[in-house]
Amino acid sequence: MFHLATHAFFKCLLFLSAGAIIHEMAHLKEANHLDIDPQDINNMGGLRKWMPKTFMLMSIASLALAGFPLTSGFLSKDAILISTFEWALHHGQGFVIIPIVLTIVSILTAFYIGRLIFKVFFWRI
Repeated sequence: MFHLATHAFFKCLLFLSAGAIIHEMAHLKEANHLDIDPQDINNMGGLRKWMPKTFMLMSIASLALAGFPLTSGFLSKDAILISTFEWALHHGQGFVIIPIVLTIVSILTAFYIGRLIFKVFFWRI
């Protein structure tokens, strides 16, 4: 339940931040008469300078999603991984694949959220 509650809060913050970014991109499109899709991540880049509050909030939520230490995401994800490893070791060698897959998925989550932050807020087109 702790993981579901923390996940709900940082995912909510990520979705609200994404909505703010898309909203600003739509204003940019209309103001400059551009033919772009405001939701296409490839049309974004360097928004850290233009949206510093959104950058800060989205970075905090991204760190929690990635399971960075001292965030709620780390505490809940770590507890799940430890419990799963203990469960698998208790049930036998074949069950160890489950916590290994969970660990790989956690690493992939950190990769894709890091890529998102980099492309939207740092990468310049």
